Parts: sequence; structure tokens; C-alpha cells
Amino acid sequence: MATQQLPLRGSNKAPHWVWRGPEDNTTLPVFLDEVERTCRSVGKTDDKDFINASILYTDPSASELWKQLPAAKAATPVWANFKTQCFSYYPKSNVTNRYSPVHLEQAVQRLRMVPIHTLDDFGRYDQFIMAIGLDLRQGTSPLLSEHELNCHYINGIYPPLRMHIDQRLAVLNATHNPLEPFPYEDVRTAAMYILESQ
Repeated sequence: MATQQLPLRGSNKAPHWVWRGPEDNTTLPVFLDEVERTCRSVGKTDDKDFINASILYTDPSASELWKQLPAAKAATPVWANFKTQCFSYYPKSNVTNRYSPVHLEQAVQRLRMVPIHTLDDFGRYDQFIMAIGLDLRQGTSPLLSEHELNCHYINGIYPPLRMHIDQRLAVLNATHNPLEPFPYEDVRTAAMYILESQ
């Protein structure tokens, strides 16, 4: 099978990544994964192909840096080494150890002040809190227990909605220990039921 050409830089089929500031650091792993998928889709499967495509598709300032990385200049380039070296220049870009329990506590404090009146509002809450919570639950030594995740999940919900959730869950689970948090899946189901009923 003949290899096809990579999409042109800037085309709608080409991955792209522009670094404008620290808020873009967390999108770097997604970009590098897209580069690898794009290369594989046209039959390019060598680590050197992935590295060259990454340099091609990123913004000019990052491209200049990445060209100079030892992994990019190695006689036998290794994709994993290149990614590790890229991550070292963009704090919190590596998909592991992006968050700490403090991040989750701060998010809970901030999010409980944000009104939740619609399913869309709740969806944004759910996605944000679970992105942090599930990240902390990963690995062989999770930084967060299931119990702690359940506590944070319910505690971050806007108080008027939380009151309705607590009432619904108490009716559905009359024997539940009030000192234990409900599983976040149950809280999510109750919240969605309440918001759909409005």
C-alpha cells in the first residue's frame, strides 16, 4: 500500500496547536495524539514521521524549540522521548499529575457558587468536576479515594439544586447512612431527573 501525503499545514484536516499561554498546556497531549493518528491514517508509522509532523503542525515558536530537542535530532528518534521532552517545557501538559486534591477542593468552593438551572449547566459542572476527580483517581496510588470523590461531587453542587437532590436521594434510599455521601453516579442521576422535570 502506497503511503498518502499528510494534510497541508493549516488545512482543516491537519492537526494544529498554538501556544498562547499556560492555559494551552493541557491541550498538548491531545495535539500530539492527533498528530500520531493523522500520520498513521496515511501510512506513516515511524517515530521520525510523528516527530516531523508535530514540528510541522505546531506554531512557529514551538516549532523552533522542538526542532532543537535532543529527541528530534537523535540518529534514531524515539516518539515517547520527544513527547516527554516537549512536556517538560509546558508545565501540567503531561496527562498524569495535572491535578492535586487542592485543585479539586478549590473547584468545589468555586463551583458551589455557580447557579445550575438547566441540564446544560449541570453538564458543564459534571464534566469539570469529573475531569479533575477522575484524574486524581487514576494510577496505582490514587490521590483521591472513591469516598472523597463522592463527598466533593455533592459538595460542589449549587445549594438550591443540592437541597432537591438530597431530598430525592433520601426518599429513594431511606436506609442510607446519612453520614456517608451518596455515590456520585446516584447524585448525577438525581440531578438530571430534577432538571429534566423542571
